[in-house]
Amino acid sequence: MPAVAGPGGRYGGDAMITTRRRSEARGSRRSARSGGEVALSCTMLLAALVGCTTSAGVSSGTEAPTEARTEARTAAVTTSTPPVTPELLCPNTGTARQDAPALVMCISTDVSDYWTAVVGQPIQELIVVAPEPESVPGECQAFLSFGTAFYCGTDATVYITAALLDLYATTFGDGLPYALAGLVAHEIGHVVQDVVGQPGFDNPEGTDEQSQVTEQQADCLIGVWVADAARVGQLDPVTFRAIVEQELTILNQLPVPQGVGIDDYDQVATHGTIEQRMAAYEVGMAGGRGSACGLVGVP
Repeated sequence: MPAVAGPGGRYGGDAMITTRRRSEARGSRRSARSGGEVALSCTMLLAALVGCTTSAGVSSGTEAPTEARTEARTAAVTTSTPPVTPELLCPNTGTARQDAPALVMCISTDVSDYWTAVVGQPIQELIVVAPEPESVPGECQAFLSFGTAFYCGTDATVYITAALLDLYATTFGDGLPYALAGLVAHEIGHVVQDVVGQPGFDNPEGTDEQSQVTEQQADCLIGVWVADAARVGQLDPVTFRAIVEQELTILNQLPVPQGVGIDDYDQVATHGTIEQRMAAYEVGMAGGRGSACGLVGVP
């Protein structure tokens, strides 16, 4: 996801806001079920983890949620085992475009609670949904024309543009909760990296290859959270994976707007190909633990 940096700034608009923690250095660096063994193509992340050249086997495992999180999710599990639909991810909200702020709030709370329990420190993110252009710091306004979501280092905030919400609502329909969850879980993955002090994170002199390791590890951490949510019946991992893959494909195909200062932004160079990112996601999904993604200081 694109990210930019700069001093000062505030947020506003049709916003969903949670508090967050992330070092300001990140903005300066980024211009911009469980089960079985899974054979995965080598990616920048896998190469960093296991030194692979072609493929790697990842064993299954699960990370037990805290008692509080288990109790909070019992509403999604019934004895009759009905189909797990996207609306069960946040059963007290809708799945339409106008429900996006409430959905983002619900999803960010769940993902943050999960990683807070795992890491043992607060994991929180600040997200603004459909911001008014004038509320975005000037150094980051160019990315509004991209029509995507982006992290602004100036005010340490993730912005989800109205254009992206419109695109997601049209493309995914009732699957909107899963599309937003993929986005939010990736960004919160960066907060996790920051809090644990992940080596190589926020290196202002980092190369595109290092950026890919960082970004694909965040994709891997999506998979870890999904494994836990799927285990308790909160989401369908097959449908979720399909939506995330489609989501990444859409984002990679968005044209970079010219003449607004981000002409040289390259999503693939900094994040990796769809195949690499989905392989990293599968590592987390299969491993079910942050350590499966090479995250330091966690089980």
